[in-house]
Amino acid sequence: MRVFLISIFLLLTNISCSQKIEKQKEFEKIVYQVINCYNKKDYKSIDKLINKDIGVFVIYSLGSNPRIKTVNQFDENENKIKVLAMTDLRENLLSENFKIKYESYPTFEEGCEIPSKTGLFVNPKENDILVLKEAIDYYKWEENNYGFEKNKKWDEYLTTVNKIAPNTLKIIYAGNYKDNPDSEYKKIFIFYLTFISNKWYLTILDYYTIDCSV
Repeated sequence: MRVFLISIFLLLTNISCSQKIEKQKEFEKIVYQVINCYNKKDYKSIDKLINKDIGVFVIYSLGSNPRIKTVNQFDENENKIKVLAMTDLRENLLSENFKIKYESYPTFEEGCEIPSKTGLFVNPKENDILVLKEAIDYYKWEENNYGFEKNKKWDEYLTTVNKIAPNTLKIIYAGNYKDNPDSEYKKIFIFYLTFISNKWYLTILDYYTIDCSV
């Protein structure tokens, strides 16, 4: 009986390890797929990486304040997205072929495009979507302090964020600009993937963190 139980335990352990490996492989595949679609400006393929029930939260700044737009398709919603974000999606390239590093994220000098290190980074220990929570909190602060009409969507967004946060990973690309590789300023692209129903989806684009006006 004891041998049987040990065998079952080892079998379950092997299955668990195998599932984790497959999950990581699929995650890395989708990371590079997002980057490839970004470089090709292939919005239709990006749309296939969006969970239609959640969409993509695009976070940017208005003055020094965070703002959010949500879209389910980039191909049909370009006019709804802040010019900064769409200009970046249309014009810029991620020109360096980095391997993913599972370590701490780079920090940014004065909130701008001067990272403490370059590469493609994921930190599995950090799965709290603070930048999105801060943006939602700001909207709610505006409602409370400026007498704006209450909008229940902020509570709905917060519920969604709290639900997906434990299964969400942030990815930071920080590399040289192709036409100016010696500059201290780097091309930064920050996005988040969430594991939903055994699939990885693109859920957040963060243009707020690296906005120099913030």
